[in-house]
Amino acid sequence: MKVYIGFVLYFLLFASGVHAEGLEGNWYGEGYQPQTGKYHQWFKQQKADGTYIVDFRRYEECKLVERQVETGIWRRTPMGWCDKVTAINGRMVQSTQDDYVIKDMDGTKMRYQHSGTGETWTSRRVGPDFKFPACEPMS
Repeated sequence: MKVYIGFVLYFLLFASGVHAEGLEGNWYGEGYQPQTGKYHQWFKQQKADGTYIVDFRRYEECKLVERQVETGIWRRTPMGWCDKVTAINGRMVQSTQDDYVIKDMDGTKMRYQHSGTGETWTSRRVGPDFKFPACEPMS
């Protein structure tokens, strides 16, 4: 009986579309990440053809200290999605996989967690003409 209830709950989450629909598009997020001790911004184009590009920018005192452009393939999973990195800054890399669980999502914003690290981020949907906003100093 427990297995049946688990299956029904799994099916309801998957069938609801909350964790499977609407992931395609342009997403922007920002914030201080305690694990790195730096301010991060990221812009991700998650395409319907299963490819993605994400531009990560890391800041210290509002100075850009690192930029990384990652490309790869992505796919939906029952609870979110997974990314497989194929290149970093235009150089092919041995493919790695990152799995994400969507915690909350509406049409304009999603909160998600990296399955491996437990880190949680929030991104908002943005248009194709998106430009990175200026960094604001943290006090």
